[in-house]
Amino acid sequence: MTPSGPSPHGLRLTLRHQMILIAYFALAFAIVDVAHRHDASGGFEQGILGALLLTPWILGALFAVLDRPGPVRNWTVSSLLMLFSPALAIRHDWIAASQAFRTGSVPNLGVTVLVNVFFFGSYALYWYAMGPAACPGCGRKALIPLMKMWGQARRMQKTRWCAACGGQYWRRGGGPWLKERRTTWLDGAPDGDLDAAEAEADPARLAPGAEAGRGEPTAGVAAGDRPADAVRPEGPHRPAGASREGTFTA
Repeated sequence: MTPSGPSPHGLRLTLRHQMILIAYFALAFAIVDVAHRHDASGGFEQGILGALLLTPWILGALFAVLDRPGPVRNWTVSSLLMLFSPALAIRHDWIAASQAFRTGSVPNLGVTVLVNVFFFGSYALYWYAMGPAACPGCGRKALIPLMKMWGQARRMQKTRWCAACGGQYWRRGGGPWLKERRTTWLDGAPDGDLDAAEAEADPARLAPGAEAGRGEPTAGVAAGDRPADAVRPEGPHRPAGASREGTFTA
């Protein structure tokens, strides 16, 4: 997968995404209906809570299968799966509020606050690091991490791809965004192959004896590598009858 391959459409809903949402709601209502049929008294609530917990996994699977392959799909699937953390916090709050409404007893607020801070805080940290940023090229907030569906190359951890203009940028820490030089991003390519491709593209990493500007090593650069019986070309300063030692014949 090369980021220049898929066309940048920006972070906006498409017809394909609307179809994915329709399929999700159909599955969610099916889960609620099955739970309600199994338990008429409390099955409806349990079905809603079950659909809530399964929402990140259902949406992630639908986007992975039905969405257009590319950096946006990979980033979307990762972000959707991380929604499981706040879904756990919402489920805990729902159960605590239901018990307080039915029994009139106030739940342990310390545990509730700790659960919300942990689960919502973990997703907030993830979104702070992986959420879209403003593109230095086009100015749109569509600069997302360049990710693969499975695994992650070492260099790709700092590289981002703009879903609006297709530009690639990277930065170190909190420094400014810099233009990414590499254009050979491949899914499934080992880090060694990517490093080798970058070394070939960098003139400073050429092997000793390489020709300047061509990147191809020259054979027999050193004087000692020339065969002893090699015939030197004739020139205006070396007559044809000259010996190898540099003395002229009579």
